[in-house]
Amino acid sequence: MSQALLDHLEQHTQDITYLMAVPSSMQAADYVLATGCPVLYLGGFMGQDKVVSSDDLKRMVADGELRYIYWNAPGGGFGGLADISTWVTTQCKAVTGFDAVTRNAGAPGGIFIGVDEASVYDRLPGGGSFPGGRDMQVSIYDCGG
Repeated sequence: MSQALLDHLEQHTQDITYLMAVPSSMQAADYVLATGCPVLYLGGFMGQDKVVSSDDLKRMVADGELRYIYWNAPGGGFGGLADISTWVTTQCKAVTGFDAVTRNAGAPGGIFIGVDEASVYDRLPGGGSFPGGRDMQVSIYDCGG
């Protein structure tokens, strides 16, 4: 978890329902545990289930429910979420200083809590990586500021 990102989000989301939106639940668990604030999982648990549409995000931002989206916009989306990538890159502004490389199977920054990443992969059936576990460049986007 990035303490700097957490501090920024907590400072700028006082009256907003969601701390942020993220591609999958795995990238937000530490932030939910640290703050007790809800985080919107755009692609569900593994980032492959479309939970909301770009129209839903537009409404949520307009209604003051959501401001920040932690997203892999340069990758054009995944799991059928390309419309969200398009909306994020055209309607929101990247916030400098919080870019990170992560995996869909880990927290922002690619952090695996309490275990060595290589040992996690070694324990998977047949070796390899988690589904959707590819590296991705993520940035925090301000959609309401």
